[in-house]
Amino acid sequence: CIGESVLFTGIDTAQTISSWLWDAGLGAQLMGDSIEMFYSDTGFYVVELMAVDSFGCWDTIFKTVNVYPIPEISLELDTSWGCEYLCVQFNAENSLDTNSAFYWSFEGHGQDTGSVLQYCFDQLGTWDVMLSVVSEYSCTNSVLKADWVSIYPDPVADFSMSQTHVDITQSEIDFWDYSNQAIQWYWDFGDGNQDTVANPSNLYMDTGYFQVKLIVTSVHTCMDSIIKDIYVEGKNVVYMPNAFTPGRDNVNDDFKPVGVWDDVTSYNFSVWNRWGEMLFESQDPHIGWDGVCSEKKDAKCVQGAYVYMLNYLDMKLI
Repeated sequence: CIGESVLFTGIDTAQTISSWLWDAGLGAQLMGDSIEMFYSDTGFYVVELMAVDSFGCWDTIFKTVNVYPIPEISLELDTSWGCEYLCVQFNAENSLDTNSAFYWSFEGHGQDTGSVLQYCFDQLGTWDVMLSVVSEYSCTNSVLKADWVSIYPDPVADFSMSQTHVDITQSEIDFWDYSNQAIQWYWDFGDGNQDTVANPSNLYMDTGYFQVKLIVTSVHTCMDSIIKDIYVEGKNVVYMPNAFTPGRDNVNDDFKPVGVWDDVTSYNFSVWNRWGEMLFESQDPHIGWDGVCSEKKDAKCVQGAYVYMLNYLDMKLI
């Protein structure tokens, strides 16, 4: 191969040769029973050796030397940096030979073969990549790419919250970021709301279980995420009006309890006069008394004071 030395040695089996004359194909003649040559170009070289013995007899022999090129290496990769456990695809080529062998070394991290390969790095740091190519004529060339692949650490996502179990009347929750190496935050509170600050708050307007997801990003755009659960329960807070104005003007037309009736399994609301007569009864919290004393006469009760009774049962009491 180009750049390698070639040692030519004459063999005197009879021990009678007194002089050696070489022509190694480069236009110069050399003396001695052996010579070492360096060929700076590829091609076929005819080497001539003439030997003369002690009796003045001589003989000549010709042999051919083929000088092959070293591989011309081109290589590329799809990415040179990434986060923990990064898989990189490498592509290499010897433009002078399609039958070359490729040997990769990743700075003690591992080795592999092939002109196209995917190698996965699971250790942090910067890594040298070395490729040696052996042609079909056993000529070798190598390329070293120093610090060619960089692996950066992932951030570690974590957060805490002011409460994990609240009722709907006190459902504003504060969140605090405790992530490591985070410079960007994306919060999904599980109720359709999002935020991008480090320490947000969220007011839950409905009951149920919600999954809060935090995604954090590092300075090298590496990411990590964590999910925690929140439960918002209903609370049956009841308010009773002390007056109403029966009519059909859609303003304060009926009398009924006002509350959040989540998880109610049993409900009964009734209105009575001072003589103990029941004037109204409902098992639906959305239906109130319209002020009528007698449905047959569609007669409204006279203005005055009336007694009501409310009974309900929710899941928290079962």
